[in-house]
Amino acid sequence: MDQQSIQDFIIQKYQDEERTMVHIFVEWCRNHKLDPHMIYHLAYPEQEENLILTEIINELDDQAPVHIPNETLLEILQVFGNNDLAFVVAEFISKSSENKN
Repeated sequence: MDQQSIQDFIIQKYQDEERTMVHIFVEWCRNHKLDPHMIYHLAYPEQEENLILTEIINELDDQAPVHIPNETLLEILQVFGNNDLAFVVAEFISKSSENKN
């Protein structure tokens, strides 16, 4: 493999994993009846609409939700450096826990 092929492979692999991270985030939002766009916007208010987020939401519309544990989502967001989003999600988790007590 030449240098360009290696770089292309790494970029493609990261993009695939990023889609998986977004998929898990959307599933978690569905589990908690939260709007993924709203949560994302709270974390990143300066960003334009996230097209990958919109694509994943549309793909999952007709599918049954998959349970995503809170800790799993937080770990995945942090691995991808989405610390602002992880912070917002953690706040929602905390509020949800408080409301159950």
